[in-house]
Amino acid sequence: MPSLLERLFGKRSRIQLDHDRIWKTQTLKLNGIMAHAAWLDRHATRVLMVTHFIDTFRTLEALFHSRALPYTPMMTGSSAVQLRDLQNYRPGHVLLALSDALPDIPKDQAKRVAECGFDICILVAEHHPVPAGEKVIDEFGEKLPCTVRLCYHEALDAALLKQFSGDLIGNALSLLKVPDTEAITHASIDRAIRQAQKKISRRTKTNHAADSADQWFRNNMPRD
Repeated sequence: MPSLLERLFGKRSRIQLDHDRIWKTQTLKLNGIMAHAAWLDRHATRVLMVTHFIDTFRTLEALFHSRALPYTPMMTGSSAVQLRDLQNYRPGHVLLALSDALPDIPKDQAKRVAECGFDICILVAEHHPVPAGEKVIDEFGEKLPCTVRLCYHEALDAALLKQFSGDLIGNALSLLKVPDTEAITHASIDRAIRQAQKKISRRTKTNHAADSADQWFRNNMPRD
């Protein structure tokens, strides 16, 4: 039965959404998300790294291999993220998943799972061009029996920001003299990206599968 606060104000979200971390280039973004994962690991936080597109997944896999870092890849429904994978914390170990491999946990099953005494941080290595593409991550996080932090990493030369807002954010980075090794975070940037996603969603009528965000735009964005 919902509590009085839930009845008055609605159910409280499990997800604590951090500000997006915006990097100057894709390479800096990938290095940044790996450093973010390492920092979380030092603070005994379980890390689930998620990508929307297989090209980004493969690039991150190559980074894990080149740095000899342990990770578990999850690419399909048969290898989908399970609660036991998140419970069995192993220091220095990251779960790397395609968003398609995040299971759709039935609501009745989610209610039966006991609360877990740990935190999980979901690091998303890219935005999907449309909000619907990110819904699966939100729904997965809401059904986990623990506190969930969610943080998106994106780059100025990524397909989404090249389409919308990239120049504006890039100018802000230059004016603020942000070093290449640092990301910029700000609520106004978060809002600009979400508005761009909504605009793209209104302009597109399809959501054909793609290996990369660039390919997604070629497959789905109407040519003016």
